[in-house]
Amino acid sequence: MVKQLIFHLGDTKTGSTSIQSVLRAEGYELAGKTIFYPTIGKNLNHNTASQTLYKGAVFDQRANRFSALEQKLSKNDADYGIVSAEFFQYADPAELKKTIEQYMSNHAANVRLIAYVRPHAEKFLSSFSTQMRVGARQTTPLALFEKYTELDTLDYAPRFKKWRDVFGDAFTLRLFSREHLHRQDVLQDFFQFVTGADKTKITWTPYNNPSLKVGQIALLRYLIEPLAGTEKQGNKRHLRGELSRILARNIEESKVGADTPRVTMSRKLMARFVKRYEADAVAMDEAFFTGSPMTKALQNAKTKLAAPPQSLRVEDYFSEAELRSFALMSNVLCTMADADPVKMTSLARALRLELNRQK
Repeated sequence: MVKQLIFHLGDTKTGSTSIQSVLRAEGYELAGKTIFYPTIGKNLNHNTASQTLYKGAVFDQRANRFSALEQKLSKNDADYGIVSAEFFQYADPAELKKTIEQYMSNHAANVRLIAYVRPHAEKFLSSFSTQMRVGARQTTPLALFEKYTELDTLDYAPRFKKWRDVFGDAFTLRLFSREHLHRQDVLQDFFQFVTGADKTKITWTPYNNPSLKVGQIALLRYLIEPLAGTEKQGNKRHLRGELSRILARNIEESKVGADTPRVTMSRKLMARFVKRYEADAVAMDEAFFTGSPMTKALQNAKTKLAAPPQSLRVEDYFSEAELRSFALMSNVLCTMADADPVKMTSLARALRLELNRQK
């Protein structure tokens, strides 16, 4: 069996897709060490396992999914086995520990865990871009701020302190900020944590899932909104999410709208945001870091990530001729969706998974 088990816990928006893509493709060269990354179907990650820790609908699958991972890890003699799922962000660490002891007992005594945390404002704006990428409707930075405030989504300190309380020194938290990463790169940082090597040769270039610019978000909303259907049309909602991810990637790769501004917060919202999270930034610095990097990042956001309010009207970024072309494409998608939304959703998901495995 693998000699040591590593849990990569995310968070979301901290380079997890890049790490998982390189692990699945075995796109690295190690000196004298070996890694085993158990795969589940075509998925890049182990989110289906992590979801059994917090989603009631799949609680009954916990034993099957973690036991399947344990079986694969026990049959391999690599130096390190890695389980990676950014959705561990939503799990109770005590539940994960109990699950490891119950269903992964061969490795329970030799486990290490790593999570990355992104400064508050950067995480928020990246999350807003992701909401658009996955087909969310009519979301604005203000609406997302109010939602996150209600759910305590960006209150990091209580959550990460709980991971440390449960797992002790086996848990490591790294700051997802270029100047704080080993060799200023999350891949190098992750492999340094796993193997201790100062540098790992990366031989496979992953898709890095960049944040959309504001004009690109406006375009994506314009293309996807006709697919919304009604709230009762679940098939169309799922299709909208799958197609949105594919369209977002094509928009990025084609550079359409790449010359528009990056997403920022209005100065008024930024003032509320800083006030809301300054205590959490201080608590994170006191508990996990030196030099107050979380506090400094939050204060710096007031000048780096704040600007006048931004429009999400597609007409403000593209010409009439461009909009006619975009409307034509959207009409074609709608016609295909109306014909067979279930089949189209399945095909779109298969295409998305295939794109994720490509460079």
